[in-house]
Amino acid sequence: MAPSHQTRQTTHERPAEGEANELLGFQRVLFWLRIIGVGLMVTQAFAYRLIDIRLIWLVAAITLGTALAGLRATHRDLPLAELRRRGVIFLVSDLLAVYIMGMAFTPDPLWLAFYFYPLVSLEAALIAGTAAGLAVTGLSLVVYGAQVVLHVGYGNHVEAREVIGAITLVGMTGGFLAAFGLLADRGRRDLRILLDLTSALAHQRNEGATIELLDQRLHDAVGGRVRSIALRTPDGHLQIMRWHSPERHRLETRPLEEGLGDLEALSAQFRRGSSITYQTDAWSVVTASLGLPEWARAVTLVPIFLEGEWVGILPVLWPAAKTPGRHALRLLYGLANQVGLAIAQGQLQRVREEAATDSLTRLLNRRAIRDELASSLARATRGNGCVAVLFCDLDGFKAVNDVRGHEAGDAVLHAVATAVRGALRAGDVVGRYGGDELLIVAAAAGAADAIALAHRVRAAVLEAARADGVDMTIGIAVYPADGTTESELLVAADQAMYRGKLRGPGQVMIAGEADPRTEARTEAPAG
Repeated sequence: MAPSHQTRQTTHERPAEGEANELLGFQRVLFWLRIIGVGLMVTQAFAYRLIDIRLIWLVAAITLGTALAGLRATHRDLPLAELRRRGVIFLVSDLLAVYIMGMAFTPDPLWLAFYFYPLVSLEAALIAGTAAGLAVTGLSLVVYGAQVVLHVGYGNHVEAREVIGAITLVGMTGGFLAAFGLLADRGRRDLRILLDLTSALAHQRNEGATIELLDQRLHDAVGGRVRSIALRTPDGHLQIMRWHSPERHRLETRPLEEGLGDLEALSAQFRRGSSITYQTDAWSVVTASLGLPEWARAVTLVPIFLEGEWVGILPVLWPAAKTPGRHALRLLYGLANQVGLAIAQGQLQRVREEAATDSLTRLLNRRAIRDELASSLARATRGNGCVAVLFCDLDGFKAVNDVRGHEAGDAVLHAVATAVRGALRAGDVVGRYGGDELLIVAAAAGAADAIALAHRVRAAVLEAARADGVDMTIGIAVYPADGTTESELLVAADQAMYRGKLRGPGQVMIAGEADPRTEARTEAPAG
């Protein structure tokens, strides 16, 4: 049997994150609890005295409908707000079903339906929070009282201790569940904040955006604000970065010591992992030394660590006099750790960008632009597409260097690079190939597209550097007509550019001397 060339593939949808994932998991558990509850209720219904058997079927219909609707919600990609809304609707349905069931069994002398009421308190606490859990507990006690009256009305005797015991059971269980829900809510909220922050920080490109995001998350969680972070420099000083400005400035030692005390002692505390809270106001030396906003009434300085090393401080501002408690401090330390990871990510991103970027022109360097060419060729080969390579060389640039000096030449080269970048199409890339040579890779561009792009680029260069006596000659090669490999295309474009140089400055030449597509112009097209 010939081997199969088909690969088995399984596609996975992106899973829900944070609170959405928790709500989906809880709804899956509730589905089975509702199914089990319906089965127990129906099997026990015929062994007890009932007001009306039809009430049991009504409860079964409500519960099964809720179970199926909840299960359906778990298989749809619903936003968090919609999951919350449906969770509340399902909670109301469960309350209605449980209370009707309790009423249906009231004629029986052994009526014990109130034992189910703490379960809906738990559901309310998990779905809608602690306040909802307490509210449902209070409602259950009111419903129980009304059902006791109905139970007695059917001629059943109820001992006072039974009522007190039932109220105590429902109240204490509901209270315990609400308290547990409060702790669980707090833990889940903190975990969600950290997880959401981690996910969001992965998409931030600079420290300013990181600080702004941190400010939003912290304010939502504990009411604190973040306007800046302070990072340690190699010489041991602190450098402030603010979210609304890309500029950084160093904190001077003397004002810091006047406001905070001995810096060596403070640094030792931060290295040990201690945080410090200062009560302050608009006229405080702490406010002046740290450059805090006038509305701040307290500031907590939380150390930032990266790979076990103290690298900075997260100043958390409080609008009112405050000393954060243990819970708030745990969250602040968690956020500070995330800031450390974001700093490391930003440093790694900058290293990558610098490794692929020419320092003068801020274009891709030779290695990076060749990597882009290789990637474009691979995509074109797979999709039977085309790629254009434009080899660009400045005319008259040597005279700028010789007459006005290399500093003037660097300024012209930077201006030309900016002009070329602005003339490209979306998806085109340009890099500095060496000296005054630029290389443009235009994906999905045929000969006509490449010629039009070349004239547009040359026009932009003339506008930027005509006063300096600089023009540009461009050689074009197109995959696959002029070459099928990276080297073949580069050689063809380079040769076309060289032939243009022989004809004079400001030429646009396409590979193939005898090719009828060959075109030479000495002036940029109008417009």
